Amino acid sequence: MSVSASNQRTTEIGPMAHAKMIMHAIRHSRSVIHGILLGKFKDGPLLTVIDALPVCHAAPTKPLLDMSLRLAEAYCASLDDNIGIVGWYTANEISGDDNPKQAALKIVSSIGEKLLGDSSIPSNAEPILTVVSSSGLKSSLESSTMDDELKCGLRVYGSDSRKHWLNQYPVDSIVFNSPDAAANVRRADCEAVPFFDFEDHLEGGITTIQSRDWIRNVDAANFVQKSII
Repeated sequence: MSVSASNQRTTEIGPMAHAKMIMHAIRHSRSVIHGILLGKFKDGPLLTVIDALPVCHAAPTKPLLDMSLRLAEAYCASLDDNIGIVGWYTANEISGDDNPKQAALKIVSSIGEKLLGDSSIPSNAEPILTVVSSSGLKSSLESSTMDDELKCGLRVYGSDSRKHWLNQYPVDSIVFNSPDAAANVRRADCEAVPFFDFEDHLEGGITTIQSRDWIRNVDAANFVQKSII
């Protein structure tokens, strides 16, 4: 169930976060994916999503989640720019099944509980759950433009009255700061660009763990920056 735009905050999704979610979904199009959203809460109410940290391309385990969230928090602290964890993103394994699943719902709920004790953000702030829909991704890959239909390819959810993240935000409350970047990523051969999630990072072993930087993903970040018009 969606809420009216007048009752919902505006969510800005920056080009780096947008493009990296798309890249993660394309890279593992036949698997479930999960990742962390970084950004800032502002008055308004307004949430700006700045970056996406890809975590895994399989069902997340508790040790994997705990470790990735701790590393993400440490990374945010090193930035010294009031950037923090503001949500979670996912895409489902089965094509056409775009509803949030239990694992993602539990994770974003736990993020919400942690934000309740953070005095540095607005009291009404809540994390978002973003679902990269398979139907929206397919449409975006076949299109050269970013219109409202393709915006729906990223479904954004907030909490409902029962504190379940099943309250879908209306399309007109979601702002893409640079949709051309994601459009260019979709049109380009982004699968040729080195891109790692935390699962890849751990599987690489000692010899490749340094080069598989899942947090910064330097090659992917440079690729996205060049795509910004």
